Amino acid sequence: MKIEETTTADKPFLDKVIATTNSGSKRIREGVTHSRIPKRFAFFTNSAILLVSSLLVIQSHESAWADTLSVVPVRTSDDIVHRTFVPNAFAFWDLESESENIDIFVQPIFTREADEDPQIELQYQRYEDSGERIEFGKKLLAENEFQIDKRLREASLSTELDICFGENWDPDSGECTKIDDTMKIEIQWEGTGDLERSSDTQKDVSDEGVLIKIFEHQFREAEASGSMDRKNFGESTEANLQSDQITCITTGQRTCAEDIEEEEED
Repeated sequence: MKIEETTTADKPFLDKVIATTNSGSKRIREGVTHSRIPKRFAFFTNSAILLVSSLLVIQSHESAWADTLSVVPVRTSDDIVHRTFVPNAFAFWDLESESENIDIFVQPIFTREADEDPQIELQYQRYEDSGERIEFGKKLLAENEFQIDKRLREASLSTELDICFGENWDPDSGECTKIDDTMKIEIQWEGTGDLERSSDTQKDVSDEGVLIKIFEHQFREAEASGSMDRKNFGESTEANLQSDQITCITTGQRTCAEDIEEEEED
């Protein structure tokens, strides 16, 4: 059996899969590996951290997200190819005049079920500089509620969101125990930085066939503006757009659900 792995990247692969922050921000810095998201947002990312392993168990069927989120099966001779594109968007506002902050996350939610596509979830929170939550809300987005350009030049979000006040948010479950209000939220992202790309390819050849997994990540700094119930947030303090495309190629008896074990270096 022969195992190969190659990596090409301007920056470490998946170093920016989840929202990044600048060193001057007020936000708490402690986070999970390969993510610069603060611990107080850790419940936001539990599903997203499964990005690579979960995407690769998705079977061949069309996604409702069409061009924005697609699972594309292709059969060439005895080869089967599974290709999935998944977007991420993030925006942060430091409302200095009110000593408050706002976070907006748009990120994929994955399941282990082979017959289910990834879904895109919106998560919103407003909190004081101390970290105490003022408002919180999250929902799964319909196809027409979030749009993103595949080269990360722009994105838009428009939806109604049920929210709860801080006293009705459960820190253990990360859920609202009571809905206090419903608000219209609208956010626009415009890519401003260079498009950064990274990729990783893994190959495994055995008597059962060939398994190839290709991971491609894109990242672009952005500016965001938005409003909630027509109250304007102004320009964002931080924002970015990201995407991940995972391609899995199999022959023979190999399946995308298999892991490729790396050879230990001497």
